[in-house]
Amino acid sequence: VGERLGLTVEFEVFPSGSSPDDGCSKFNVDAETAARVWAANGARWREYDVIITSDTAPIARTFLEHGRLLGHQKLIVWICNRIDYRCDGPDGAPRFQPHYPDPALYSLFRRASQGGLGPNVRVVPYNQFEVRYAGAVERGVHVTE
Repeated sequence: VGERLGLTVEFEVFPSGSSPDDGCSKFNVDAETAARVWAANGARWREYDVIITSDTAPIARTFLEHGRLLGHQKLIVWICNRIDYRCDGPDGAPRFQPHYPDPALYSLFRRASQGGLGPNVRVVPYNQFEVRYAGAVERGVHVTE
């Protein structure tokens, strides 16, 4: 689509900042990880016109918490694997922070979905399951786009 529109599209795998990255930690983004990843990459990301996050929505925390730094840019958060996806260990116990429910993450998503982070931020669900899951009482994030 980007090619057809004459856009330059860059794909990046979210850098978790964890060492070593076990392939799971990048999906569990707490406030500290978001700040660390933004500090390492924000200058480059500020050059982009549009940022789209997809797959597991917690990676969007980096941009939602630093959205004020995006200026003229557009941010599209595509929820396609739950707004609070996390990887658990083989025993079912959480392996990383944050442990859900995470009120701060839900608050960010609520503000973004209600326009509280500005007109250039959109939260878009992949399907009706994501709409229902995000809107459940304990999360209270209402997405309709």
